Amino acid sequence: MSAVPVTDLVLADRSPGPKWSGGAMAVAVDRVAAVERLPGSEHQDPYQRLALAFLVGYPANSARAYLGDLKAWGAWCAAAGVHPFDARRHHVDAWVRVLQSAPLPRSGKPLADSSIARRLSAVSKFYDYGIEAQVLTYSPVASVRRPTVSGDSSTVGLSAQELVRLLEVADAHSPRSSALITLLAYNGLRIDEALSADIGDYTYQRGHRVLRITRKGRKRSTEPLAPRRSGRSTPT
Repeated sequence: MSAVPVTDLVLADRSPGPKWSGGAMAVAVDRVAAVERLPGSEHQDPYQRLALAFLVGYPANSARAYLGDLKAWGAWCAAAGVHPFDARRHHVDAWVRVLQSAPLPRSGKPLADSSIARRLSAVSKFYDYGIEAQVLTYSPVASVRRPTVSGDSSTVGLSAQELVRLLEVADAHSPRSSALITLLAYNGLRIDEALSADIGDYTYQRGHRVLRITRKGRKRSTEPLAPRRSGRSTPT
């Protein structure tokens, strides 16, 4: 994450007593002391240190995605000449405009609305965390309008014939490949859910074969397994 110069304004307020914030009386907090409790060293930008503290509470995949979002926001702030701790709503609105109009290098198209909404959600969670940690007193993302995201997925799946062929190739390759592709095709497991399952998770429950898996968010779930089918009819 690229460092952004920290202005004196970011951590200047140490004075005791109540402060006015957003039209309401608020209790003053020692923001310098709050930053000093974060991971990292005093030579790192507080934005980086707060990001490290924020990300450690998430699983690896979520943390990796959120890190990319925070890097994108930090880079935009650096280009705009504003520290992320000093950003206000109009800065976020301007960033959204850029995301909606700037073509991506790979596709030549702007970021999808669903990706923008996810990016705003990550940055919003980051600021909420900073407020709870008493490092920040304001979230510039709080009232920002999010893009409307359709419930329909644009992801193109396999046709029935393609899926049958995939199952046949997996059968021919190895029992391991066959088991994996069958779980994905007939039971709708995510790839990480299937790969994290062990032989001890494969058991019986009330006369049915079941698999204990770990869902997104580390939630445990017991899933009944669809029976193997002869003749490779397509899954329903």
